[in-house]
Order: sequence, then C-alpha cells, then structure tokens
Amino acid sequence: MINEEQKARGQEDKLVNPSPQPSPTRGEGVNSRVDFSLPLITGLPRSLRSLAMKEKNPTTTDATLTPHPSPLTTPLRCGKQGHKVHCVAPVPFAPQGAREKKAAFTLAEVLITLGIIGIVAAMTLPALVSKYKEQVFVNAAKKNYSTILNALNLWNSENGTIGDYSAFWLSNNQNELTKEFAKLVNAVNVCTNYNVGRCGGSYQVKFAQKTNNGQGKTSTESTFNLNRIVLADGSFISIRREVQNGNCTHDYWSYEKDENGNYIPDSSSPNGFKGELKSSNNCGFIYFDTNGLKGPNQVGIDCFGVGFIPEPNIINTTRGNLSYVLSHNKLIKTETYEIGDY
Repeated sequence: MINEEQKARGQEDKLVNPSPQPSPTRGEGVNSRVDFSLPLITGLPRSLRSLAMKEKNPTTTDATLTPHPSPLTTPLRCGKQGHKVHCVAPVPFAPQGAREKKAAFTLAEVLITLGIIGIVAAMTLPALVSKYKEQVFVNAAKKNYSTILNALNLWNSENGTIGDYSAFWLSNNQNELTKEFAKLVNAVNVCTNYNVGRCGGSYQVKFAQKTNNGQGKTSTESTFNLNRIVLADGSFISIRREVQNGNCTHDYWSYEKDENGNYIPDSSSPNGFKGELKSSNNCGFIYFDTNGLKGPNQVGIDCFGVGFIPEPNIINTTRGNLSYVLSHNKLIKTETYEIGDY
C-alpha cells in the first residue's frame, strides 16, 4: 500500500515533467529571445523540484515553467543524462535593443603607454641608427676593396704576371697607371696630374685621429687630390706610385716633433727642420673613398688605403686599419674633430 509520502512524490513528478508545450509568445509576458519550451526531466533533487514548482505558471493547467522573474536572466534549465542531473544556471542577458558595453582603454592609459614607448624609442633608436650607418660604411669598404683586387688580378692575368702585384707598379708612370686602372674598373671619369676639377674638385680628408701636421694645423690625407678615378656608384679611387729608379722603393724625409707635435727648427737641415732621410719598400698605394664627397671624408670610416709590398709580395691594409674592418665587420674607433688649427 502506497503511503502518503510516496503519493506526494508522485504528484511532484507529474508537476515537474509536463508534456511539451509551445513557447510562449510576446504578448504573454515572456521575452521572445528565450526558448522556454524545453521540459524538465524526472529525477531532480528535491530542492530543484521545489524551485520548479514555485515557478509554475498559475494561469495554465499544465506545469509549464515561466521565465525567471528577472527580465535580464534566462530561466533555470535542468536535464538528466544517465543517472546524473545537469542544470544550467540562469544567465544574465541584455534586453532586446540594449547596447553592449565594450572594454576600452582610458585616455590616461593610452597617454602613459605612448609615453613609455617614446622613452624606450629615445633610448634605443640612436644606437640602432648608428649601427646601421656603420654597417653601410663597412659594406662599402668591402665592395671597393674587392673591386680593386679584381682589377689588379685582371691586369696580372692579361699581362702574364699572376700573383706579382709589383709588376703593375713597375709597368708605367703614375698618370698612365691611373688611366689604365680606370679602364679595369669601368670608371665614369678619370683625372690625372693634380687636375681633379672635372672629378669633383679638391677636398680634405681627415685622419682617424687628430694630429698636428708639425706647423700647428691638423694633418690631412692629400693623396685623393693627386689623381682620381670616379666609379659609377660615386666612390673615388686614387693611385700613388712610389717606384724610384725602377725599384719598389721610396725615399722620404721624417721630421722630429716637440711635445706639442710641432717640427723642431734646424738650420743645418735641407728642409729647415730636424729630421732624417728614410726609405720604404712599398711599390705604391691605392686609396679609395667609398662615397666620394658626401663625407665624413675620414680615414677609417669612408676612406682607406691599400699598400703593395714586393717582398714577400703582400698587400698592406694598414691605412684606416682596413684589415680590422674586413675581419671584424666593424669600423675602428675614430676621433670627431674639425680641420683647422691644432
């Protein structure tokens, strides 16, 4: 015999599991955006059964659920899967036509962020720009050096003197060598015998470090005004031959200087200054300026020199320390200064 408690539970099962009903329409007090036609399934806990009974629509004979009392939430929905009951809690939603509030940064946050970006850029950009400029000069130096060696190797190949760089320097005088070398590098212009007006004109090239020329002025490299070969990319090449009496030797006067870098007067000296006659065994030098007149026109940055020594037939790349640039892929340290009084 079924007791009173079992009867009550049976009545509750009927109430919370009605037959499917059509969704309420707008005009019946139900939000049209929510589908309330899904029935609840048996097997709910007692607490959920009570909640479902409280939401029973009093205007109907069946136990259909009404929407959540709040118009901003969905109704409670539960279902049974196997022996487990799953319920979906009420979810807030915006009424029809309401605008969604989107997350955004405040003006203060934007300004602070831009300020931080500006500070970081100010700290890092100068170093990046400096590194980029340095690499441009390094690449240009490598290109010019390669052009010079290829031209000399081509000359040696055509004249049957492969590997003997002294042969080029011994073959002719400085002006003729300049013209001949210009053909090897496909020059767009060539000027000889100190007449460089048609090739950009005379200009001054600073040394890597500021030095006294012995007379109270800053020293400059004058080779670029002896003669000039102009290449298609705007770079300059100048040749200085140091052959005397058919040999790769060159005599020069070496002056002594005082503590301030000035020449020491000496009336007994043929040049009026104290010093001595010395000799070098270079066949000659080929200087190049990677960007012509653009600047900075300083040895070690855009100006370099390559010397050729007959014994043991080596290439001297000490002018501007080109050997360091080629091996380390970076420029040497140079001093920033102006040409004029020392």
